[in-house]
Amino acid sequence: MNQIITAIIPAAGLGSRMFPYTNHINKLMLPILNKPVIHYIIEELYKSGITRIIISGRNLNLIKEYFKYDQKLMTHTKSFGHKGTLQSLKNINKKVKIIYLDQKYPKGWMHEIYHARKLLTKKPFVVAFSDTLTYSKEPVTKQLIKKHLETNLNILSNGRYIFTNEILTILEKQKFSLGDDAISVNQVLSKLISKGNLLYLPLEEKFLDVGTPINYLKAITFFGLNSDLTKKEYANYIKELSKTTNHR
Repeated sequence: MNQIITAIIPAAGLGSRMFPYTNHINKLMLPILNKPVIHYIIEELYKSGITRIIISGRNLNLIKEYFKYDQKLMTHTKSFGHKGTLQSLKNINKKVKIIYLDQKYPKGWMHEIYHARKLLTKKPFVVAFSDTLTYSKEPVTKQLIKKHLETNLNILSNGRYIFTNEILTILEKQKFSLGDDAISVNQVLSKLISKGNLLYLPLEEKFLDVGTPINYLKAITFFGLNSDLTKKEYANYIKELSKTTNHR
């Protein structure tokens, strides 16, 4: 039985690589086709059995508004012949409890975990990076959970972690400061490795970084060429564009 039901999405970073768009808008609201990044991440999590999600960060109001269930709007879309277009939002509202945690100081994602410590139970939990999307038949988070249940270890993969409550004890003694994210991450992970309690799980799934303009563009193109809504017309557009674009 899956005992991991909680996940945290740390999103307090400034998102400066995507300025000016992310100046006052959380990077989780960057759109990929007809859904924002946060929608894709939460879908992956709840398909993996996660029912409780903590979103930590700045400028969270738009995210709160996005996930508000609006029955009148659902009724209108059905009357317009667009039945099902909001169904995924309805599913999330039914299956997932979203907790919003204001985090004003961007001191790194390890600090965000520590900041959320009172909301984390004694059971293991998932960390899902806000700038990493996945594309696979079986959700990446689900694969990590399986491996954790087999080994009882902390698990690391691309943009996704599973931690046991042990990490909170380590974070209590950790110093955090602005700009030292990489240092604190390396120190904490090194402590887990020294105890033989961190397993890297290599996966061949598709991981998409949406944290920079070029990677964001690549992610849109990937989803555009793989979505039933757009792939045929978009593929034709790309072919035509490649013929007419001046490559000099």
